Amino acid sequence: VLDRHCRCNSTRGYSGRKIARDGGSKSYGRRRVSSEKCDVFSGKWVFDNASYPLYNESDCPYMSDQLACHKHGRNDLGYQHWRWQPHDCNLKRWNVKEMWEKLRGKRLMFVGDSLNRGQWISMVCLLQSVIPADKRSMSPNAHLTIFRAEV
Repeated sequence: VLDRHCRCNSTRGYSGRKIARDGGSKSYGRRRVSSEKCDVFSGKWVFDNASYPLYNESDCPYMSDQLACHKHGRNDLGYQHWRWQPHDCNLKRWNVKEMWEKLRGKRLMFVGDSLNRGQWISMVCLLQSVIPADKRSMSPNAHLTIFRAEV
């Protein structure tokens, strides 16, 4: 749970320079660990064409029709390249394996309306990408949908 009055210490700095990766392709600099205080609630949305989107909706078997924008004719995919940028620091890039380690032995519950449902499905799409199909399942019913995975 994020407390907006608490300062986050697990932040990363960003070098901003271009670096070469395997294959000689160029991408924006790596983010470095920073011990500075960071107010993650103070920032802005920035366009990031280099490292986003984090998943493709067509690769997620749990994507529902009402949330599948591209499947239903949305040609403008630019909305997928935005990320939150705090003013005084950089957030660590999403790492699905790290998230699974944090969730190991725990349960994560989303409660809310259709907006929360969209966030829930997006989280499932992010998490399922590293789990073999025979080790994961989704059990929907009228009021509760459960995603299970053997990690």
